[in-house]
Amino acid sequence: MRAIRASLGSARGAIDLASIMVGVLVIGVIGSVIAVSVFAVIPWAQNSAAQQSLGSVRTAESVAFVKGDLVVPHRGYFTMSELVAAKLIQASDRTVVAVDTDHGCYVAVSRSATGKDFFSTSSSAEVAPFDSDVTDTVLGCVTDIRTAMDSLPASGGSGAVVIPPAPAGPVSLEVNSISRDATTGYLNIDVNVVAKDYGIAGAVCETASSYCAQVIEGTLVDGTKSILATVYTAGGAAAIYPHTENIVSSTFQGQVVSLRAYLFDGYHYTPAVQIGSPSVPINDPYKGATSSLAINSITRDPTTGFFNFDATLTANGYGLPDSACPSYGHYCTESLEATLADGSTTVLQADRVNGGEYATYPYTKRFTGSSYQGKIVSLRAFFQDGSVANGKQSTSAATPVTDPYSGAKATLVVNSISRDSTSHNFSFDVTLTANGFGQPDSACPNYANYCMRELEATLADGSTTQLSVVRVDGGSYAKYPNVDRITGSLPMSKVVAIRAYFHDASVGNGKQSSSATIPVSDSGP
Repeated sequence: MRAIRASLGSARGAIDLASIMVGVLVIGVIGSVIAVSVFAVIPWAQNSAAQQSLGSVRTAESVAFVKGDLVVPHRGYFTMSELVAAKLIQASDRTVVAVDTDHGCYVAVSRSATGKDFFSTSSSAEVAPFDSDVTDTVLGCVTDIRTAMDSLPASGGSGAVVIPPAPAGPVSLEVNSISRDATTGYLNIDVNVVAKDYGIAGAVCETASSYCAQVIEGTLVDGTKSILATVYTAGGAAAIYPHTENIVSSTFQGQVVSLRAYLFDGYHYTPAVQIGSPSVPINDPYKGATSSLAINSITRDPTTGFFNFDATLTANGYGLPDSACPSYGHYCTESLEATLADGSTTVLQADRVNGGEYATYPYTKRFTGSSYQGKIVSLRAFFQDGSVANGKQSTSAATPVTDPYSGAKATLVVNSISRDSTSHNFSFDVTLTANGFGQPDSACPNYANYCMRELEATLADGSTTQLSVVRVDGGSYAKYPNVDRITGSLPMSKVVAIRAYFHDASVGNGKQSSSATIPVSDSGP
């Protein structure tokens, strides 16, 4: 103890006032240097953080553009709220994103805690300061980004990540029944939509109104989408959970393969922001278009040779959206078509009927009529929409028929052959009976008076000469059986045979409808 006291009392162990003052001054200088460095670094760090947030936006937008998301129905770039809803990025109170009307480009702005704004766009990854000199031309994208920036805090915000409101609860779809109306072909659905939390703050229907839209969407067999029903319910604080809505509807649709339900704010009409159920496959009893043709009778008129038909068509579904006559106007044509022996086709009868939503099933049509035709081998019926000329037909199978078509026939009977005892003229008396010479595929298909009926003699030297030439009705004006008694007396050398035939002088087609050549016994020179 005495040693300690001696030490404290000595000059070497004492701390004088001057030493203390020097120490305080040194500490003060060091502290000022540190403070200057820290206050210089903080703004730089805050600006860097704002720029980095734009990089996060670019990454999220790349995913959104390529893949999309179930909660955002459109393709292309997303707004900031859509990115958050799709869980592609965390919400922040100091970053906003705006897109053009086609979702084809975007502009993102991030405000630093220093109050300085930075931007990047879909066309450039470069981050640059956003000031009054930045125009839409510079941005390369016309958006409402300046309006969106009004929501940014002037101070740059708290710097903390904003925790988004609780997400809307799930939506589920329960399918009770799927059927088709037997008379109209309409698709009938009976489903329950069960949803919760859609009216809470930040959810799709947070507005306190009765315009929260519940939509049933169908996916058709070709991949297209169609809205089958829309029912409105209360949103905001008036919503009660879980909410169950029974939706029953009947719509004019093609074949539907799946259904889904989704909700959106119908008050502000923002269908792009929605919550939805997964797609639910369904068994749609869609039958499409079917037609059958029953042949009641097929005959030929014995006097005119016309083709007489009596057939009954039964059809379903020809007016459905993906069938032959989807239009509701009177442009749907039903036709009865014949296939001829040469493979050509002709329409025997055609009428306009209701198509589209106005068609009713089963549709029955009885075709009856008489038509000037060649030999027919089959019939079919079909529907076609003349207003759109889409080439689609709803057709029955071709039904073979037995057509009692006899073609052209001629028979020549020689009543008498003689020579005049004074003049030695060749005298003849014959009877011609003919059928079918005026049919479309015969000698005289034209109805004008150009059908020539000729009686021809073959002489002993092999040459031929006309004994009688007369014009008769051909084509559809011809009547059967055509019976003519032909008599005459002409100077000529010995006749060995005679025949009668018909031919059309107007077209010179070379066709003849001829009787057999009849040998005769002539005593002439």
